[in-house]
Amino acid sequence: MKKLFLLLIVSILFANKSYCAYSRTTKNRVLLVALILFSCSNTYSQNYINKKTLNEILINEIKKLDVNNLVIGLRIGNKDSIIYYGNNCSSSKLFEMGSISKVFTGLVFHDLVKFNKLKIYDTIALPLNSINSKYKFRYIDLITHTSGLPTNPTNIDTIDDPTIGYNIREFTYFLNNYNFNPRKISRFEYSNTGVMLLSLCIEYQTKKSIITLLENKISSIGLMNTTLINHRLLNNLSKGYSQENILQNNWDFNYFTSAGGIHSNSTDMFVFLNYLQTLYYKDKSFFKTNFQNEDIEIATLLFKDNSYKHTIFWHNGGTNGYSSHISFSPNIKNGFFILSDKDIDFDELVIKLNSMLYD
Repeated sequence: MKKLFLLLIVSILFANKSYCAYSRTTKNRVLLVALILFSCSNTYSQNYINKKTLNEILINEIKKLDVNNLVIGLRIGNKDSIIYYGNNCSSSKLFEMGSISKVFTGLVFHDLVKFNKLKIYDTIALPLNSINSKYKFRYIDLITHTSGLPTNPTNIDTIDDPTIGYNIREFTYFLNNYNFNPRKISRFEYSNTGVMLLSLCIEYQTKKSIITLLENKISSIGLMNTTLINHRLLNNLSKGYSQENILQNNWDFNYFTSAGGIHSNSTDMFVFLNYLQTLYYKDKSFFKTNFQNEDIEIATLLFKDNSYKHTIFWHNGGTNGYSSHISFSPNIKNGFFILSDKDIDFDELVIKLNSMLYD
């Protein structure tokens, strides 16, 4: 039960999005998955993971999902394998990553800490005196979702695209007028708002836009296909669909970019997995636990799970028509990611893959 709870408590990007699993599928898509899995069989056998069992798990779980395009990337030790599921799915296809974007924001923040630009226990500093006097947050409150700020600013329009036109002016207005309860500080409440405030602090400290800093971090990792470019300029972005299989409008994100506006594909997700695994041995401070209660453990905008034999770090994401997940265990160098262009709940698939790869 705790493993399922750990996945469910991480909210999607906006509170009005809900999850629901479906059981309808098509035989040709299931066959495609089976063929790809068997073609990668030597990867699993070399790492003592039964290929037949893994194959059955994935097929059974995908049968429950009414998906359009879904990508599963598996890293077992030093071997990578990829599963493309759907009629229009390839390595070049881009997906919205949703809240996995927060991991990149956490990396930008960590660089500032590493180079002594700020300290995680410092009180946040902003050029807006009215905000400084009202909110006595520390940076650690923002990177662990314990600031007490709501999931999203309360002055956004939740109809169609809630991010369009939302900028620093609207965000500042929210911060100045929100009826904040300071007693909620130090309690876990997943907060896109807190990440947006963290981005504002980062911009003030560096005198650079968070977009520029995220782009620099993406480039330094070597992610050639990962981008923050507006969806209107992306020709290879997979179209997102609702649970009811209705085509959705892509959001503009604007000031929400640091909380969920990055796009990526399967090629770059393998590179990102490798980067995080390598970083663990170079700089464990990024993975240090900064908050823990009986249900959840958080490093730097990255969740930690010790309920399996091997510790894993993970994050998931969801936007208007997209769902995603990434996890890895540095101890055994196993990991996986899932990208989908549909608003679906694949938590059971994640839990079973966790058991196969990390137990």
